[in-house]
Amino acid sequence: MTIRNLYLVFIMLNFLWPGISWSVTIKDAKNEVNISSDQYKLTWKKAETMGYSTAIPSGSKKSLIQNLKDPFYHGGDYANWEFWGATGKVKILEQNVGKSVVEYQSKGTEIMAYSITATYWDAVPYFMHEVRGTNLHKEPQAFPVSGYDPMFNPGYEFKEEEFKIWKEPIPHVAIWQPNGYFIALYSKNPRARARKGDWQGKGSVVQLNHDWQLDMIDRKKQSEPVTYCVALAKGGEDEAHQLAAEIKTMFEGKEPKSVNHNGKIPVFWASIKDKH
Repeated sequence: MTIRNLYLVFIMLNFLWPGISWSVTIKDAKNEVNISSDQYKLTWKKAETMGYSTAIPSGSKKSLIQNLKDPFYHGGDYANWEFWGATGKVKILEQNVGKSVVEYQSKGTEIMAYSITATYWDAVPYFMHEVRGTNLHKEPQAFPVSGYDPMFNPGYEFKEEEFKIWKEPIPHVAIWQPNGYFIALYSKNPRARARKGDWQGKGSVVQLNHDWQLDMIDRKKQSEPVTYCVALAKGGEDEAHQLAAEIKTMFEGKEPKSVNHNGKIPVFWASIKDKH
């Protein structure tokens, strides 16, 4: 498809669907970033410890995160413990119909600076993180650190029957609630290990352990990314597990597909860009 033909297609689409707008909206405010799609609403807190302070799936009135202090983070080791800091910069790297990419850069850390590239899609109940660490210390530092990349502490206890770990088709872990919604983590690394723990009496936490990806990072050098998805949607154990196959396919390079409702266009946006 030529640039001219692509331009004509979008003119036609604008005529046929004049109400089309960005399906994923990003609003960068002073203290937070608000992310909204047809599947969820998220609030990224900029203050230390940065991360999602609310995560509300479509149809729910209640956030699946109820911890405003340190709900979702990566961290340093016990010898020089530090969380992943506050947000220094927010960059919107891409904003197309059906997809937005945002980079969050940390500030105020002494050992490791973090860069989080987050990809949000419309029409699917998950988003992706690619987390990289840059060594600020004089000596080489390990990344990712054993057991803490990432750690999710939602701020409430969950029972054994409301929690499950899987190894296949990719490592993933899910928590589901009596109100009929779940939140889950899925790793791209087939050697990652999902686990559950209790962090110093603060409540139940879940982790994706990426020990096998650990590397020593030299001063001012950046690590390879730790890549994982977070899903939040209506359902429980079965629904969380069923998503794993789709997310695995996405990790392998296939863009999630938009849906044909509310004036949205059922096409693979990546395939359009690849053909012109």
